[in-house]
Amino acid sequence: MPGPLPDPETSKRNKSTRALPTTALPVSGYQGEIPEPILPLSKLAAKLYERAWRSPEAASWHEADADLVAELVSLKAIVATAAADGEAPQAALLSQIVAREDRLLCSPLSKLKARAKIVDDPPDETDESDEVEFRDVIA
Repeated sequence: MPGPLPDPETSKRNKSTRALPTTALPVSGYQGEIPEPILPLSKLAAKLYERAWRSPEAASWHEADADLVAELVSLKAIVATAAADGEAPQAALLSQIVAREDRLLCSPLSKLKARAKIVDDPPDETDESDEVEFRDVIA
């Protein structure tokens, strides 16, 4: 279907916007255990790997994406090392980084296409039924 995606912020509602659900990515990021990468990572890539898994986008990832994330951070570490040495990064490396970022919802355009949106964390839910019972006992 050609054409732009429906605007999620519009007040106009039609069939096309109801058919596409929005994925909410919590701003606090992924809170689970970080999966071990299969690839051996350099010190810089390991730091980038941990940071990537704590990002909001990581809330939409699965353990199976660990290999893709490891590849992405390894490529970023290579580019960062080359830049620190004063070398220009290769266009092929940059295009591979962009492709992996798009698959992992790390770019604004990929978030728009996937209808993913970074949202505030839900408030901590307290069990108000206990509070009500306690008040009833006192009264």
